[in-house]
Amino acid sequence: MSQVAKVGPPSPKDRFNQLVNAAIAQIETRCPTVFAGIQIISFDVPEVDSKTDVVLLAEAIAAHHIHPAKIVLYRRPLEHRAANPAELGELVHRVLVEQTAILTGFTIADLAGNNFDI
Repeated sequence: MSQVAKVGPPSPKDRFNQLVNAAIAQIETRCPTVFAGIQIISFDVPEVDSKTDVVLLAEAIAAHHIHPAKIVLYRRPLEHRAANPAELGELVHRVLVEQTAILTGFTIADLAGNNFDI
């Protein structure tokens, strides 16, 4: 039995994952092995800490015992911060660079060049 391919525009999650993949590719052009041993995943929303009003855009999680290092990007908070799809792509790239720098010790300049505004 054959399966019917999904027809129609990509979902918001699909578009977000395309932006994440584009950001990964852009970073890897400068540092080809930077993501070795790091899982990059996305979730719709972070768990909310009831003690604070902080909503994470992403987080870097160091490797621990048998668990690999991870960078988690949260789609909905990032989408909420961006005014349009182009800005979302820039924001995804920026956040991924920042989280990668935190996790790996590479500098932002190593990962994105000297034209990266913080």
